[in-house]
This record gives sequence, structure tokens and C-alpha cells, in this order.
Amino acid sequence: MIWRKEVRETIQYRNAYFLAYSATAGYVCFGWDIGLIGGVLALPSFTHYFGIDQESSDARATLSGNIVSVLTAGGL
Repeated sequence: MIWRKEVRETIQYRNAYFLAYSATAGYVCFGWDIGLIGGVLALPSFTHYFGIDQESSDARATLSGNIVSVLTAGGL
């Protein structure tokens, strides 16, 4: 009997569960993108291919910040 009550409550609040699941999945995907871009920017092959390794440290920091900002804005 207790199990049936729990099933009924779950069905009753299914929209809330769906919303929570969707929000969590979106948050995980957004966090994964942000974490990934940091690793990509540090790859020697990436910096060499785009010529970032030939820039000054200030220019590299500015460029990396701009890349992360555009990624973040695109994720919204």
C-alpha cells in the first residue's frame, strides 16, 4: 500500500521531476563545456595551429578570455 501511494505522488508531481531533470541536465552540459574549453586552450597543438604561442603573455590572456567569453555567451 505504501508503494502505491509513492507511485501516485510521483505521477502527481511528474512535471516538477521533469523540470528538475531538465535543469540538471542543462547545468551539467554547460559546466562540461566550460571545463572543456580550459583544456583545449592549454593544448600545445591548439596554440601552435592558431599562432597563439607566438603572442605575448598579455595578448594570450586577452585572447583566451575572449574565447571563453564567446563560448559562455553562446551557451546562454
